[in-house]
Amino acid sequence: MLFRLFEFIFLFLVLPTLYAFELIPIGIVQFFLIILSWCLCVLLFDRKFEKKQLWNKTALRPHLKRILITYVITCFIVSLGIFLYDRELLFIYVRKRPLMWLLLMIVYQMFFVYPQELVYRTFFFHRYNSLFPNHLVMIGASAIVFSYMHIVFQNIVAIILTLAGGALFAKTYYETRSTFAASFEHALYGSFVFTAGLYSYFIPFNSWIAEKFIQLLH
Repeated sequence: MLFRLFEFIFLFLVLPTLYAFELIPIGIVQFFLIILSWCLCVLLFDRKFEKKQLWNKTALRPHLKRILITYVITCFIVSLGIFLYDRELLFIYVRKRPLMWLLLMIVYQMFFVYPQELVYRTFFFHRYNSLFPNHLVMIGASAIVFSYMHIVFQNIVAIILTLAGGALFAKTYYETRSTFAASFEHALYGSFVFTAGLYSYFIPFNSWIAEKFIQLLH
Protein backbone atom coordinates (compact mmCIF):
# COMPACT_ATOMS: atom_id res chain seq x y z
CA MET A 1 0.00 0.00 0.00
CA LEU A 2 2.75 2.45 0.97
CA PHE A 3 4.77 1.71 -2.17
CA ARG A 4 1.72 2.25 -4.39
CA LEU A 5 0.99 5.56 -2.70
CA PHE A 6 4.58 6.65 -3.30
CA GLU A 7 4.37 5.41 -6.90
CA PHE A 8 1.13 7.31 -7.46
CA ILE A 9 2.57 10.57 -6.12
CA PHE A 10 5.79 10.18 -8.07
CA LEU A 11 4.27 9.19 -11.44
CA PHE A 12 1.28 11.49 -11.54
CA LEU A 13 2.29 14.50 -9.46
CA VAL A 14 6.07 14.77 -9.07
CA LEU A 15 7.15 13.88 -12.62
CA PRO A 16 4.71 16.24 -14.42
CA THR A 17 5.71 19.05 -12.04
CA LEU A 18 9.41 18.50 -12.68
CA TYR A 19 8.82 18.42 -16.41
CA ALA A 20 6.67 21.56 -16.36
CA PHE A 21 9.48 23.46 -14.64
CA GLU A 22 11.98 22.10 -17.18
CA LEU A 23 13.86 20.10 -14.55
CA ILE A 24 13.76 16.95 -16.70
CA PRO A 25 15.99 17.48 -19.77
CA ILE A 26 14.05 15.30 -22.21
CA GLY A 27 11.32 15.80 -24.78
CA ILE A 28 7.60 15.30 -24.17
CA VAL A 29 7.55 12.03 -26.11
CA GLN A 30 10.43 10.52 -24.17
CA PHE A 31 8.91 11.76 -20.94
CA PHE A 32 5.60 10.04 -21.56
CA LEU A 33 7.26 6.88 -22.87
CA ILE A 34 9.00 6.45 -19.53
CA ILE A 35 5.68 6.56 -17.69
CA LEU A 36 3.96 4.37 -20.29
CA SER A 37 6.70 1.74 -20.16
CA TRP A 38 6.46 1.43 -16.40
CA CYS A 39 2.67 1.17 -16.43
CA LEU A 40 2.59 -1.39 -19.22
CA CYS A 41 5.23 -3.58 -17.57
CA VAL A 42 3.34 -3.53 -14.27
CA LEU A 43 0.11 -4.57 -15.97
CA LEU A 44 1.61 -7.33 -18.09
CA PHE A 45 3.46 -8.92 -15.19
CA ASP A 46 0.58 -8.65 -12.73
CA ARG A 47 -1.26 -11.98 -12.65
CA LYS A 48 -4.30 -10.35 -11.05
CA PHE A 49 -4.80 -8.05 -14.02
CA GLU A 50 -7.28 -9.30 -16.61
CA LYS A 51 -5.50 -8.74 -19.92
CA LYS A 52 -8.78 -8.53 -21.84
CA GLN A 53 -9.22 -5.04 -20.37
CA LEU A 54 -6.45 -3.87 -22.68
CA TRP A 55 -8.98 -4.07 -25.54
CA ASN A 56 -12.41 -5.57 -24.75
CA LYS A 57 -14.03 -4.02 -27.80
CA THR A 58 -17.47 -5.55 -27.27
CA ALA A 59 -17.93 -3.63 -24.01
CA LEU A 60 -18.37 -0.38 -25.95
CA ARG A 61 -21.68 -1.26 -27.63
CA PRO A 62 -24.07 -0.84 -24.64
CA HIS A 63 -22.59 2.60 -23.91
CA LEU A 64 -22.20 3.88 -27.46
CA LYS A 65 -25.48 5.82 -27.58
CA ARG A 66 -24.73 7.67 -24.33
CA ILE A 67 -21.20 8.48 -25.49
CA LEU A 68 -22.33 9.83 -28.87
CA ILE A 69 -25.19 11.93 -27.48
CA THR A 70 -22.91 13.51 -24.88
CA TYR A 71 -20.30 14.11 -27.56
CA VAL A 72 -22.68 15.88 -29.94
CA ILE A 73 -24.05 18.14 -27.19
CA THR A 74 -20.56 18.98 -25.95
CA CYS A 75 -19.27 19.75 -29.43
CA PHE A 76 -22.20 22.08 -30.09
CA ILE A 77 -21.64 24.00 -26.83
CA VAL A 78 -17.87 24.30 -27.31
CA SER A 79 -18.24 25.29 -30.97
CA LEU A 80 -20.74 27.98 -30.03
CA GLY A 81 -18.37 29.25 -27.36
CA ILE A 82 -15.48 29.46 -29.83
CA PHE A 83 -17.71 31.19 -32.38
CA LEU A 84 -18.80 33.82 -29.87
CA TYR A 85 -15.26 34.32 -28.56
CA ASP A 86 -13.33 34.29 -31.83
CA ARG A 87 -15.22 33.09 -34.89
CA GLU A 88 -12.11 33.17 -37.07
CA LEU A 89 -10.56 30.49 -34.86
CA LEU A 90 -13.40 28.00 -35.39
CA PHE A 91 -12.32 25.20 -37.76
CA ILE A 92 -9.38 27.32 -38.90
CA TYR A 93 -7.07 24.36 -39.41
CA VAL A 94 -9.61 22.44 -41.49
CA ARG A 95 -10.25 25.48 -43.65
CA LYS A 96 -6.65 26.56 -44.19
CA ARG A 97 -4.57 23.37 -43.97
CA PRO A 98 -6.94 20.43 -44.63
CA LEU A 99 -4.23 17.92 -45.59
CA MET A 100 -2.17 18.70 -42.52
CA TRP A 101 -5.31 18.47 -40.41
CA LEU A 102 -6.03 15.03 -41.85
CA LEU A 103 -2.48 13.88 -41.16
CA LEU A 104 -2.71 15.17 -37.61
CA MET A 105 -5.94 13.24 -37.06
CA ILE A 106 -4.31 10.02 -38.21
CA VAL A 107 -1.17 10.48 -36.12
CA TYR A 108 -3.17 11.51 -33.07
CA GLN A 109 -5.47 8.49 -33.25
CA MET A 110 -2.66 6.02 -33.84
CA PHE A 111 -0.03 7.15 -31.36
CA PHE A 112 -1.50 9.32 -28.62
CA VAL A 113 -4.98 8.22 -27.60
CA TYR A 114 -4.59 4.59 -26.58
CA PRO A 115 -1.34 5.06 -24.61
CA GLN A 116 -2.91 7.81 -22.51
CA GLU A 117 -5.95 5.70 -21.74
CA LEU A 118 -3.75 2.75 -20.85
CA VAL A 119 -1.91 4.88 -18.28
CA TYR A 120 -4.66 7.08 -16.87
CA ARG A 121 -7.51 4.60 -16.94
CA THR A 122 -6.42 0.94 -17.26
CA PHE A 123 -3.29 1.16 -15.14
CA PHE A 124 -4.72 3.74 -12.76
CA PHE A 125 -7.93 1.85 -11.99
CA HIS A 126 -6.17 -1.48 -11.52
CA ARG A 127 -3.14 -0.28 -9.63
CA TYR A 128 -4.79 2.13 -7.20
CA ASN A 129 -8.15 0.55 -6.44
CA SER A 130 -6.97 0.07 -2.86
CA LEU A 131 -6.13 3.77 -2.53
CA PHE A 132 -9.47 4.92 -3.91
CA PRO A 133 -12.06 2.27 -2.91
CA ASN A 134 -15.02 4.52 -3.77
CA HIS A 135 -15.66 4.51 -7.52
CA LEU A 136 -16.62 8.19 -7.62
CA VAL A 137 -13.39 9.13 -5.89
CA MET A 138 -11.49 6.90 -8.28
CA ILE A 139 -13.10 8.55 -11.30
CA GLY A 140 -12.37 11.98 -9.87
CA ALA A 141 -8.76 11.11 -9.07
CA SER A 142 -8.21 9.73 -12.56
CA ALA A 143 -9.62 12.91 -14.10
CA ILE A 144 -7.51 15.15 -11.86
CA VAL A 145 -4.17 13.49 -12.55
CA PHE A 146 -4.98 13.33 -16.27
CA SER A 147 -5.71 17.04 -16.20
CA TYR A 148 -2.64 17.78 -14.09
CA MET A 149 -0.40 16.08 -16.62
CA HIS A 150 -1.42 18.81 -19.06
CA ILE A 151 0.33 21.50 -17.02
CA VAL A 152 3.17 20.85 -19.47
CA PHE A 153 1.15 22.96 -21.92
CA GLN A 154 1.06 25.85 -19.44
CA ASN A 155 -2.42 27.18 -20.13
CA ILE A 156 -5.69 26.97 -18.24
CA VAL A 157 -7.74 25.92 -21.28
CA ALA A 158 -5.89 22.60 -21.58
CA ILE A 159 -6.32 21.99 -17.84
CA ILE A 160 -10.07 22.63 -17.86
CA LEU A 161 -10.84 20.68 -21.03
CA THR A 162 -8.82 17.65 -19.95
CA LEU A 163 -10.38 17.67 -16.50
CA ALA A 164 -13.85 17.44 -18.03
CA GLY A 165 -12.72 14.94 -20.64
CA GLY A 166 -10.84 12.88 -18.09
CA ALA A 167 -13.98 12.53 -15.99
CA LEU A 168 -15.95 11.29 -19.02
CA PHE A 169 -13.26 8.81 -20.06
CA ALA A 170 -12.82 7.54 -16.50
CA LYS A 171 -16.55 7.00 -16.14
CA THR A 172 -16.63 5.07 -19.39
CA TYR A 173 -13.70 2.92 -18.34
CA TYR A 174 -15.25 2.22 -14.94
CA GLU A 175 -18.48 1.08 -16.57
CA THR A 176 -16.85 -0.98 -19.34
CA ARG A 177 -13.42 -2.02 -18.06
CA SER A 178 -12.39 -1.55 -21.66
CA THR A 179 -9.36 0.45 -22.77
CA PHE A 180 -10.84 0.38 -26.26
CA ALA A 181 -14.08 2.03 -25.12
CA ALA A 182 -12.28 4.77 -23.21
CA SER A 183 -9.91 5.30 -26.15
CA PHE A 184 -12.82 5.55 -28.58
CA GLU A 185 -14.38 8.31 -26.51
CA HIS A 186 -11.03 10.02 -26.01
CA ALA A 187 -10.39 9.92 -29.76
CA LEU A 188 -13.71 11.61 -30.46
CA TYR A 189 -13.04 14.54 -28.16
CA GLY A 190 -9.37 14.83 -29.00
CA SER A 191 -10.12 15.01 -32.69
CA PHE A 192 -12.77 17.63 -32.08
CA VAL A 193 -10.35 19.80 -30.09
CA PHE A 194 -7.95 19.91 -33.04
CA THR A 195 -10.72 20.23 -35.60
CA ALA A 196 -12.45 23.09 -33.78
CA GLY A 197 -9.27 25.16 -33.75
CA LEU A 198 -8.02 24.63 -30.19
CA TYR A 199 -4.81 22.86 -31.21
CA SER A 200 -2.60 25.74 -29.99
CA TYR A 201 -3.58 24.98 -26.40
CA PHE A 202 -2.23 21.44 -26.65
CA ILE A 203 1.31 22.04 -27.87
CA PRO A 204 4.15 21.27 -25.43
CA PHE A 205 5.76 24.62 -24.66
CA ASN A 206 9.35 23.40 -24.40
CA SER A 207 9.71 20.73 -27.02
CA TRP A 208 11.27 20.42 -30.45
CA ILE A 209 7.97 18.91 -31.61
CA ALA A 210 6.18 22.12 -30.68
CA GLU A 211 8.48 24.25 -32.84
CA LYS A 212 8.08 21.96 -35.85
CA PHE A 213 4.33 21.75 -35.39
CA ILE A 214 3.95 25.53 -35.26
CA GLN A 215 6.01 25.83 -38.45
CA LEU A 216 3.67 23.41 -40.20
CA LEU A 217 0.63 25.39 -39.10
CA HIS A 218 1.97 28.48 -40.77
